[in-house]
Amino acid sequence: MSSLPCMAVKEDGLPAPTQAQSTRAVVAEANSIIREGLCSFLRNARIEVMAQEDAACEVTEHIARLLPDVVLLSVATLGQEELGALQAIRRLAPRVGIVVLDMHGDPGHLLQAIAHGATCYLTGSATQEDLVAAVRAAAAGRSLVDREALLNVARLVSVERNAAPPEDPLDALTPREREVLSLLTEGMSNQRIADELGVSIGTVKTHICNVLSKLHMADRLQAAVWATRRGVGPRVRRAVRTASAMLPADLS
Repeated sequence: MSSLPCMAVKEDGLPAPTQAQSTRAVVAEANSIIREGLCSFLRNARIEVMAQEDAACEVTEHIARLLPDVVLLSVATLGQEELGALQAIRRLAPRVGIVVLDMHGDPGHLLQAIAHGATCYLTGSATQEDLVAAVRAAAAGRSLVDREALLNVARLVSVERNAAPPEDPLDALTPREREVLSLLTEGMSNQRIADELGVSIGTVKTHICNVLSKLHMADRLQAAVWATRRGVGPRVRRAVRTASAMLPADLS
């Protein structure tokens, strides 16, 4: 039997069902064979199955009429319809426990299920004991999450944290292009830039086109504003010129 860690505890102000007052559940599962099996598991654990449906969206009609302690949603995938059903159930019955049994769970599904109102989350690898434990926990106002699903989320978060930071767009520019960009921040015309760098206007236009393309900018004004906010200016230009002087001519 797998161990399900308690993810969180929430107080809803209602007493948990006692042995004399069994837990009452509504079950939704599209496959009739799987649905009957789930209901059988629950009944063997002395959990009353008040109603069963073949779609998550059809459970809402039973909520106000039957007042179940728990809704068990068994889904092949956690799509928009299932997430919408979760929200609808939570709006109708803020205190009802909702157990999601996601047959093909992934880290994103766990986060979505909890965000849309699920109390407990299991994957298709859950055992009968896991299912019963989750239903009873949900009825008592406690949240249980499948251990493997929780570990997958932790791994996903770790990978995202350790991912390489996004590249700086300025790194795509050559030293000469950075110098041209710096001159643009000073409001220089193409002719002034050409005079400053000792090149032709055609060369300046080529550099500006390259800068706009690499930075994905629409025009020189947008590039100049962006560069100014990034701190590209005269001091940067002087540093670039110093570095350029140390490079072979074909790299500048």
